[in-house]
Amino acid sequence: SDMSVEVFLKDYYSTGRPFVLRNAAPPEEIDLFSKPKYSIYYPPSRKLKVGPTAYPTMTGQASCISEMSIYEIENNTRCEEMPDLSMVHAHHPKPEELRQLYEIYNGDPLHRSGGWRKIEEWFGSDENFGSGWQIFFGGDTSGATLHWHLAAFNILYVGVKEWKITPPYYRGFTGMKPTLIGERLEKEKYTLSCTQHAGDQIFIPNNWGHMT
Repeated sequence: SDMSVEVFLKDYYSTGRPFVLRNAAPPEEIDLFSKPKYSIYYPPSRKLKVGPTAYPTMTGQASCISEMSIYEIENNTRCEEMPDLSMVHAHHPKPEELRQLYEIYNGDPLHRSGGWRKIEEWFGSDENFGSGWQIFFGGDTSGATLHWHLAAFNILYVGVKEWKITPPYYRGFTGMKPTLIGERLEKEKYTLSCTQHAGDQIFIPNNWGHMT
């Protein structure tokens, strides 16, 4: 549930190894993303662009023609054009929205008491850090299909995520349903598996393949 900067840099960051930090986010931070709180910013009337993956065009797919509320996404409402796929939405919050979301930290997600506090401890203070914040919405059986990118940190606030992680040599991009590619990766010896619970933070190093 904790990791010093020395251990992080020596054993994980410099060697490119993924890890999960259990209970990184305190209960009061998790509560910020509970349905009563988050419905203030995302009421049923607010519709969002959805698709079978967070970024459908990257895998040669299309977004759903109809937009959905986070309640429809959570309830696994199906898209008419692709009724066999669960819809998801990736949202990039603006600075003012982050300030509202993390109100208990005076709008600072990297606050020393919060779930993201280790990032500043590990990397130091940088006013440009955080330009890549993303909030991902999905219901039961939804997830991110296999993909890879530069290093990223992920905190889960609601639900449970089952991760499949592959070393860079076995990374890949696919438009396959997460459940299908997950079943295939489960059989491979190189695949790492991890269950993420609310409050847990996962570090995915550069170029590691991963899916949920």
